Amino acid sequence: FQELSSGRNVPLVHVSFASPYNFLPLGGRVKDRPQIAFSSCDQVQFPSDQVRFPLPKGRNVNMLPFVLGDESSLPSDLQPYYSLVAQCPVMEEELGKVCYLTVSEGYITKDSTQRRGGLHIEAPCTKLESSYFLAGREHQWGCGVAFTPDELYGGLYMASNLSDTCSVYNALVDQTAVDSHGGMDHLRGYIGPPTLLQANELVWLTDRTPHEALPQEQPGHRQFFRLVTSKISLWFEEHSTPNPKVPLPDYVQRIQGRAESFWIKTRIVLSIQKKGPKLNES
Repeated sequence: FQELSSGRNVPLVHVSFASPYNFLPLGGRVKDRPQIAFSSCDQVQFPSDQVRFPLPKGRNVNMLPFVLGDESSLPSDLQPYYSLVAQCPVMEEELGKVCYLTVSEGYITKDSTQRRGGLHIEAPCTKLESSYFLAGREHQWGCGVAFTPDELYGGLYMASNLSDTCSVYNALVDQTAVDSHGGMDHLRGYIGPPTLLQANELVWLTDRTPHEALPQEQPGHRQFFRLVTSKISLWFEEHSTPNPKVPLPDYVQRIQGRAESFWIKTRIVLSIQKKGPKLNES
């Protein structure tokens, strides 16, 4: 994974998978510089990397759609979280678009995780490609592109109130190198050491940035916040929270049932497309 076909090794910092088998250096010009995998938002606009969480009330929503720039588009019980949304240094082009809020509040026991464990990226993926539909390329979960830490396009933001309960990695991983849920524990040895996020630290990352929830060393109440920007392509009903105030955009595909069933059906369809119709030999 570390060696190109030329035999020259490339660093793992700020690089992107060219395929499941090698890395692609991104060049030296400004627009071709290695992309940023994640950025602590104190490097962007704020004098402090601290965000202030509202008092917990047992709120739990996932990928709830709302209009960025309109606090009233959130349900009333979630509006206290808009102050965290307002601290995210989103680009002006996102204002007025439908973005997605995740909030988790709850008591977590020792050695348990509040959110999904295991090393993963957020971008959905199917590994089977065809000329009709490149699922790993077309499905998005916020995207995210940055060449400098003061211009963060798309992506997602997250924070929690407890230190050392989430880690991020300084790498960008292509969706074709992970499983259909974004899991990538098989690549753990190739992406360098993790960065542990601290309490109330707001961080930006792409949907191809490896990260994972970590078991809590001590039991306690944990609050988690995530803002996913507008560029998503799939919204899974079973795992997501609808907002009666804000419908999904037309370009977002609403998936009913379990995510596993969707990916299985997608593989079957792609397999049929790739093989093509059988010719009538009579």
